[in-house]
Amino acid sequence: MLILPDEKRKKIIENAIKAYPLECCGVLLGKCRDGCQVVRKVVPEKNNARRNRDDSFQIDPLEFIRLEEKAEKDNLQIIGFYHSHPDCEAVLSKEDERYMIPELLYPILSVVHGKNRKMKCYKKLVSGEILQEEIVCR
Repeated sequence: MLILPDEKRKKIIENAIKAYPLECCGVLLGKCRDGCQVVRKVVPEKNNARRNRDDSFQIDPLEFIRLEEKAEKDNLQIIGFYHSHPDCEAVLSKEDERYMIPELLYPILSVVHGKNRKMKCYKKLVSGEILQEEIVCR
């Protein structure tokens, strides 16, 4: 389960609408509490995809390392990566599935005609099975 405080959810939505019609992306920093991943920080990132930025995303690997170090200093961890799907449903693409890191969470926000539609969250288990996770906003 992903616990996503309202102000963090709003930040993701703002990032997705601002990036539209391209995909936005970012990192979720947080902690595990009672079996749930709780988002403490939303860090929007530049989409470095070299092709098709309207249907794929890539975060600079050096930025990923920097974020891991920052999270550790703040006593947090990277708990997932979010991105938007412009004019498309909030479902995993084959490319999304291929690049998922097991046990991290992947919220996807559907943005249709520049407006927020729906957010869904996914997790890939070590076994390779993909689950849809519940998102609780508060």
